[in-house]
Amino acid sequence: MDVITSVPHLSSEYVSSNALVLTVMSLAIREAMAQAYLVKYISAASLAVILYDHLLTFDEEVSFFWRDLRIVSFDDWQIHQSIFLVRYFSEAVVAYFAYVQSGKAVNSNDSRCVQFVWVFSISATLIISSTQFSIIWRLFQLWNCKRIVKKSLLIGFTATIVTATTFLIHALLQIQRAAHFVGEPLNSCVFSTLPKAMPAFFTIWPVFDVFLIMVLKCHAALMSKSLTMFFRMAQLFFLEFLVLTNLDILTTIDQLNLQSFALSLLFLVSWVLRSEVRRDTIGKARRGRMEDRPFEISY
Repeated sequence: MDVITSVPHLSSEYVSSNALVLTVMSLAIREAMAQAYLVKYISAASLAVILYDHLLTFDEEVSFFWRDLRIVSFDDWQIHQSIFLVRYFSEAVVAYFAYVQSGKAVNSNDSRCVQFVWVFSISATLIISSTQFSIIWRLFQLWNCKRIVKKSLLIGFTATIVTATTFLIHALLQIQRAAHFVGEPLNSCVFSTLPKAMPAFFTIWPVFDVFLIMVLKCHAALMSKSLTMFFRMAQLFFLEFLVLTNLDILTTIDQLNLQSFALSLLFLVSWVLRSEVRRDTIGKARRGRMEDRPFEISY
């Protein structure tokens, strides 16, 4: 205060307004750091859950995949992409996310944080799209490869991908201006704001899931154990996205600190459910026939 009172031309209104700005900035920084700490520990927990799930189902992976790596049909190719993309690639993405948020990354700066956002977002979109394609292929087979079902699924999938990609790019262009690297003691990337397009990006996927559930429901006359399993899995997908997407939309509107928690929890639960999709995919017959076995949720 001695410095301020020694400068006579500074009015009380000027001092008050600048003090208010500094207070708001300080609160924003503290909120961003609190979110970063939250994401830091959730990402570590996510990696632990994913690796544990991998160990639980590794025997099935060896039995249905590693003993025969030949690709002689589209089903074989689907099994390969489910293993390498949905499982191993997603594990690598989560490990990369946990590493960056752990504070162990070296030579980090704002540009590295922007690069991290792009790599993580594009990789997550690729994993989600691959899983959705596996579900579409299962539906197509359940409908005995009917042409009208094929066209409907492809049109819906293409429209979803295009719309989701548009929202994602818009969100990334917004968030890269809000990405900053904070040094000691955090040593992590923080985001001052979350883009408004992010909830719209997550809303696209439950809408598409509703469409898939409708296609599945129309096939109720051919109900079987495999179809019952699939319908249950679709309901879990829809419930997951509905609850967490609505939570993220509300926190975006209210600007609460739950945003990072909602997004991180969404990614964790999504990965666990997609792991079950992969588990079911490698559990079917190796040469083009669905295996009619009970489906158990392992979490």
